[in-house]
Amino acid sequence: MLRELSLPSPDVLVPQPSDEKATASSYVLNPIIISMAEANKFFGAKEENPYTHLQDLEALCQTFHHEGVPRDLYRWLLFLFSLGGKAKEWHNVASREAKGKWSELVGNFCLHYFSLPKVQKLRREVVTFLQEDEESLAEAWTRFQTLLKQGPDLGIDENMCAQTFHMAINKESRMHLDGSAGGSFLRLTTKVGIELLGKIAENEALHKHWEEYLEPNRQCPKVMKKEQSPAEQILMSESRSMITSRQFEEIEPVRLTSVCLTCAPIGAVSEPIGAATTTGEPITLTTPPSNKDYTKIETAILDNHLKEFEGNFAKPKGDRTLANAKPLDEFELMDWIPIDFARIA
Repeated sequence: MLRELSLPSPDVLVPQPSDEKATASSYVLNPIIISMAEANKFFGAKEENPYTHLQDLEALCQTFHHEGVPRDLYRWLLFLFSLGGKAKEWHNVASREAKGKWSELVGNFCLHYFSLPKVQKLRREVVTFLQEDEESLAEAWTRFQTLLKQGPDLGIDENMCAQTFHMAINKESRMHLDGSAGGSFLRLTTKVGIELLGKIAENEALHKHWEEYLEPNRQCPKVMKKEQSPAEQILMSESRSMITSRQFEEIEPVRLTSVCLTCAPIGAVSEPIGAATTTGEPITLTTPPSNKDYTKIETAILDNHLKEFEGNFAKPKGDRTLANAKPLDEFELMDWIPIDFARIA
């Protein structure tokens, strides 16, 4: 019938099986293992690394084993659950082309998502590797090792890798490495040199852990202030008042007056505490005068100079308005002296 042409074939619905056959009578793939594979899916994005994904999958497959079941069979089954999106669509076609062979499927997977231009770029990064600014020797070695594991075999042997890294680090790190090697790192064998770099990285990581652990303990403990009772607070307040009063009592009270030569006929007197105003009333300060108080007193004294008092003294020559008044420096004003403000009623 024509309608049967639109029906899917049973072979299409069944995933491509692995060519590895289990000799065990029965085996079960743990659902927990399947969920762990699904939790770390590969979608085929540009920033994703297929080699890193395969390493994670291999680490998962190493956690279990069943007698009579080949490990490649588990890899083949779990690999499907670890893919998603475009990568899973690619798997539906690539698995049939591989005809159940795990090695061929993995090779096609790496070539498809890690092309030859990417391999060449990675090889160039390894050969031109340089230690970054403010990067320690151990951090540089860890980053160098990470580059080597990001792709396939780059054709660079361990001897060349060790020599490349030695020439890529800065002078300070090179002297440190040569000193740790007993004088010259290049005189060591490749195996011993790589082991030495691994020990340096391990020791630096240990020191960082110790610093993170000891740093909070090096801080000085906070001194907790003792809470005072209401009676202690009153006593402390009275003590401060007595100390303040005693300090003022030790100052010898002096009351001086400085008579202005211009206003002497009308008794214009500038005093430390009281100053004659335009109305003749003194300005009384019960607290130590501030800058505003000084200005107020000086302004009042200046107004006395500019006022005209009939019968007391002759009118000064020239315009003596406030706008054209002479600076205060031309008048004989007294200097302010310490005053016992505590005794002022």
